[in-house]
Amino acid sequence: MSLKIAENTYDANGNMKTDANKNIGSITYNHLNLPTSVGVDWNAITYVYDATGVKLSKTVHSYPSTTTTQYAGNYIYENNTLQFFNHPEGYVQHKNGIFSYVYQYKDHLGNVRLSYADVSTTNTPVLEIIEESNYYPFGLKHKGYNNATSSNGNSTAQKFKYNGVELEESLGLNLYEMDMRQYDPAIARWTGIDPVTHHSMSTYTAFDNNPVFWADPSGADAEKMDHDAHRAKYMGAGFDNGDGVSKNKGNSNSENKTSIDLNKLYKNSGNGITKYDFEKGTSSFTSSGQLLFEIATKQRKCLRFNDTSRKFFFK
Repeated sequence: MSLKIAENTYDANGNMKTDANKNIGSITYNHLNLPTSVGVDWNAITYVYDATGVKLSKTVHSYPSTTTTQYAGNYIYENNTLQFFNHPEGYVQHKNGIFSYVYQYKDHLGNVRLSYADVSTTNTPVLEIIEESNYYPFGLKHKGYNNATSSNGNSTAQKFKYNGVELEESLGLNLYEMDMRQYDPAIARWTGIDPVTHHSMSTYTAFDNNPVFWADPSGADAEKMDHDAHRAKYMGAGFDNGDGVSKNKGNSNSENKTSIDLNKLYKNSGNGITKYDFEKGTSSFTSSGQLLFEIATKQRKCLRFNDTSRKFFFK
């Protein structure tokens, strides 16, 4: 008879307490289900938050050294020394009293794929790649090639990778620290339950099981980086804006449903949502199935498609 040892244990709120694979002996949480300490062997990582759950500091106790990272909004400090602050195209790092730009290329999900900087000391630009990152769909970084990271970048800033979120690798933790909970890219699962209930899937499921379309930088709910603004603008108004998107609050068979008129979408090319696969030169579409997939994933809950009116109906 062999004894089976649980690889992971959880508390009453569904938060992971131990992980035998990473030698995590204990994780304690506050009233917001945010981790306050993680014990790994004889070392530990401790966190401090404000009353609303915003992370203020993180201290890595790795004997004999201690490293504290402080988060002051957009400004990140390490052991009370400014490391960097973000700008729309990357970050500005601070080294020896000198500020310099590091630019970043991000993909459609907000994943940092490439960091580069101008390292020239003359008026002629000389670009150097700081780090290149490629990921498996659920966020585990590729290894075995392009492993070099230039010292001309900032090591603290370069921790921000998948979904633009900080990856904590100290003590072998290897977890992404989203705002609401932590994420393990090796198993594509969260360490705590979903704060937003989805009855169709596990509370530990990441990115609605579709990480090439959805991102979840907060850890609260999957989101599409480039269409949420449009959805809020056009879907919440309660009327047809002339672009083919309208709300229908009619009888019981169609109450609180949204319809998308493909004819109007095809004719109105300036509203940012008409990049669908239509036949060239006509108002008909090549594949209703293809359009059904593309639009339904944007609206998430498609009820049916009407061939006569060329409309998709959604909740």
